Amino acid sequence: MQVDFYYYSYQCPLNYNMLRLLSECKDIELNTYDIAQKPELAEKMQMYFPTLTIINGNTRRYSPITAGFIEELKAGRVPKERPFCPKNGTKPAQGRLVSIGANNIEKACLCCGSPCAESAVCKAKFLKLHGEEPFGYMLLDGKKALLGGAEYLPSLSVPYSVPKDEETAFITCCYLTDEEYDCKSAPLSALERSLAEKYSRVTVISDEKGVFSNGNMEFFFLYGYQDEGIVYEDANYCRLHLMSKQI
Repeated sequence: MQVDFYYYSYQCPLNYNMLRLLSECKDIELNTYDIAQKPELAEKMQMYFPTLTIINGNTRRYSPITAGFIEELKAGRVPKERPFCPKNGTKPAQGRLVSIGANNIEKACLCCGSPCAESAVCKAKFLKLHGEEPFGYMLLDGKKALLGGAEYLPSLSVPYSVPKDEETAFITCCYLTDEEYDCKSAPLSALERSLAEKYSRVTVISDEKGVFSNGNMEFFFLYGYQDEGIVYEDANYCRLHLMSKQI
């Protein structure tokens, strides 16, 4: 089984975990490609997610790699992938907004489940290279548990095929989705207010139905974003749009 793994450095803390999982598997012919400084490769692969996995040269996979997924590959099976399409809750979640910096990035990384401390360190170093604090905002409940968050990078720093200029910031991730509560709009709004001090526009890539890694489009429409058109479509998984908002 051959696996070509494309990833955007440590923009997602899971990238560290996935690279480790793949490197430990000796039964797979593995090639890895970091697109951070290779926008031409990201464009060629039509990549808009933090990772892209190509299996046997033809099957595309977008969601995170797990140990279970690797076991399936080792058994000679290619697992079917389904988009993550939960309902976006609308009841405003109550909590405290906290800016995201290198000193608390590990808390924000909990949006991915239980990434290891090393992955948070890698993400902090990555963000320091490409952006300025705050890197985003997160919403915490009364017990300081993570409810939601939103993060960005300067558009000039991202390798994806999106509009890039000094006036535009790119939202890399907006999380977490709950079927009853809206945990994303408060940190997103806080991020927009912060970015407005330096930028005049924000952009984001969102799916029409799925919420990984941003979305869905209905959520962004509610908060003033406009559709700039389809940038990529996979009939089996997603139809991605570029969206934008003047701030």
